[in-house]
Amino acid sequence: MPNLRIREITLNKWKFKYSLEVITFIALIVGLLTYKDYGISTDERQQRLIGLVNSKFIYEEVLNFSSLAKFENIPKLLDFGDSIFGSIYEICLIVIEILFGLNRPENIFETRHLLNNTFFIIVIYFFSKKASTLFRGHFFGVLCFLLFVLNPRIYVDSFYNTKDIVHMCAFMLGFLSIVRYLAKQNLVNLSLVSVATVFAINTRMTGVLLILVFIYTLQTLHVVQKKSIKQLGYIFTIYLLQISSLTIVTFPFLWSNPLKNFLIAIMKFARYPLDLDMNYWGNIINSESLPWHYFFSWFLVSNPLSLTILVSLSILICCIHFGTGQNRSLNLPKVPFVTFHFMIFFLALTSVIVLNSSLYNSWRHLFFIYPSLVYLCLAGIRIIQIEFHLDYKKIISVVLLTLVPNLIWMITYHPYGNLYFNSQFSKNVQVKFDVDYWGTANKEILHRLAKYNDGELIKIFLLSDSSMGKTLESIDTKFSSRFVIVENIEDADFLIDTFLVDRRAEVIVKKEVFEVRDKLAISDYFAAVIFQKISKN
Repeated sequence: MPNLRIREITLNKWKFKYSLEVITFIALIVGLLTYKDYGISTDERQQRLIGLVNSKFIYEEVLNFSSLAKFENIPKLLDFGDSIFGSIYEICLIVIEILFGLNRPENIFETRHLLNNTFFIIVIYFFSKKASTLFRGHFFGVLCFLLFVLNPRIYVDSFYNTKDIVHMCAFMLGFLSIVRYLAKQNLVNLSLVSVATVFAINTRMTGVLLILVFIYTLQTLHVVQKKSIKQLGYIFTIYLLQISSLTIVTFPFLWSNPLKNFLIAIMKFARYPLDLDMNYWGNIINSESLPWHYFFSWFLVSNPLSLTILVSLSILICCIHFGTGQNRSLNLPKVPFVTFHFMIFFLALTSVIVLNSSLYNSWRHLFFIYPSLVYLCLAGIRIIQIEFHLDYKKIISVVLLTLVPNLIWMITYHPYGNLYFNSQFSKNVQVKFDVDYWGTANKEILHRLAKYNDGELIKIFLLSDSSMGKTLESIDTKFSSRFVIVENIEDADFLIDTFLVDRRAEVIVKKEVFEVRDKLAISDYFAAVIFQKISKN
């Protein structure tokens, strides 16, 4: 009997120890089974083009190889309007595309979806694994992982958002490399910090925040480990030299003339505002003149309410706790990692509000602060557990139960997690916010239209700016050739309204000419409405 009891305890410990690995494996399998279900976002085509342009430059002008058929009609790097944007991740996707001989548009974009989701899952696994170590409990790692994959917008974007999700992953890798460097200061670990920093900068310029975080890391070494200013200056000099050289290496645009092209890039970024009208609480606003509460509103309406409450309480608890110098609860005095995440969170929000940064399409440009919010949530739970002598497994179990409705919603409305609005704000939300701003439902709309009409040509008139043209260019020609977008409503067989800011305000849909044929309903709101011309017969 004692031996049996020992085996039972050992088995239970094994289950908890490897629970994160099991959940990660399940997440990878789910991605493998569902990656073909997702639509093609309007940004994907342009993101891929950035990769093609830079890959062509490397392949033809640097390596001096003969041109590939894939690079036909692709502009030269210095003639390309988006040459200033980082491309290292997109180049990797193009290399895989070439190696596997992918040529059909749908195969290309579906493979990108699978690769992007796999990268996301792997990164959050290591990020969650570190949470298990730092917070001293396997359940913390599991909760950390689930806060990512059970957030509908974050998870679904992981398939087709190669900009914001990858930037978020870069920040997670940056944090992991800094923690690794704090544990063991050597040139290899310092180089890892530099690589992660450049990767973050390469995906978005907000990656420079990691430089500020690393400066704080050096200050920590000065205080805790009594390193001299001279030593820290030497470390920081090496760090700056590494990120400078790596930045040049990973930006092909800089290769021909690093200094001159860097100045050109800075000037272009300074003049790169996007003049975009958006629906915000039922009012039309412009992306260049946002109200200060834009991020807060979008975060509130597009995330589960339980998450918003958890984040708010955790930030408050951490502020009170660490503000009074009570850092004993985490029992990690030499690794002030919570401060790292406070820095990223507050620096990002402050810069957006003070500089009146141009944001659009929800809060996706600030996805990179989400890992910080997750860690602050875990810190809040850890503080409550120790201060009130509670079993952290019970606390986390309660939090996990609040995530169950998210899972049910994601299964019910698969694959439209990117259209998620919490139930407190979701009723008729299409008249308050831009719902499908990326046109991910366009693919489903086209397949529905194909079922309605057996004819060879289906004429579509767009009542709102749904980027349907980009979708047609990104799917198989045999299927897309069945559709044509017409300029006159009288010529259309079908009208499509995706409730985005109306570009054709003068158009009136006559009920005696067109009738509602179908609606793409998500919960208690609509992503799109399809009108069909009434047959005269």
